[in-house]
Amino acid sequence: MLITQKDGTLLLKDGENSMLINDIINEKQRLDPKCWDGYKKQGTKMKNGVRVNNCVKENDIIPERELSKKEESDKEHNVKKLKPHKKNFTDQYGKDGESVMYAVATKQAKKGNRFNS
Repeated sequence: MLITQKDGTLLLKDGENSMLINDIINEKQRLDPKCWDGYKKQGTKMKNGVRVNNCVKENDIIPERELSKKEESDKEHNVKKLKPHKKNFTDQYGKDGESVMYAVATKQAKKGNRFNS
C-alpha cells in the first residue's frame, strides 16, 4: 500500500513492513559521470555504504533480464499508483524525476511488490 504522509513523504507499507520511498531512492550515492576507458556502466552497487557505478569490462557486460509478464503488469500498476506523486520526484530529482519514478516502480515489481493505493 502506498500512503502519502502529512509531511508529503511517501510510505510503502507491505503488511507489517513499511519503508519510506525516500529511503529507497535516497541512498548515499557517488556516481561518476563515466567509467574508465574499456569499461562500461552495468548498473550500480553498494560499496562501504555508498552507491557507486558498477563499471565492468566491455566484453563482460551481462544484459539485464527481461521482466516476466506478471512483473511487467506489476510495474505498470506501480507506475499508475506513483504518477500522482510525479511532482515529488521531479522536485527532488529534477529532469531525472520521471526516470527515478519508473525505476522505483520496476525495482519494486521485480521484488514482487504491488502498490495497493
